[in-house]
Amino acid sequence: MKKLIYSALLSLIITPLFSNINTKEIKNVFVKNYDIDEQTAYAATAYTRNTIGENYSINLTIYGSSTGYSNSISYIVVNVQRTNFYTVYGEDNTYSFSANYQTYYFTF
Repeated sequence: MKKLIYSALLSLIITPLFSNINTKEIKNVFVKNYDIDEQTAYAATAYTRNTIGENYSINLTIYGSSTGYSNSISYIVVNVQRTNFYTVYGEDNTYSFSANYQTYYFTF
């Protein structure tokens, strides 16, 4: 019987605390969080260019934007880890990064 009385009192105290929450405001907060990062994720595969031995491939996710006229990469993720990448000079839209003791190349 005591538990029933305590739970009734608790619900009488807690209900007014949450009754003033405006669900529209909560929805706007979530929308703002999604609008902060306007990046698009692109799945890609990068390859090694070993002249001796085996060549390897690895999957990566490219975060950036791509239009009909230009591409922009903010960052890449390889093996669930944000990874540095570099532009390969002399090759259009080609980039490289290191992972698993290998250098990989991809285009975007």
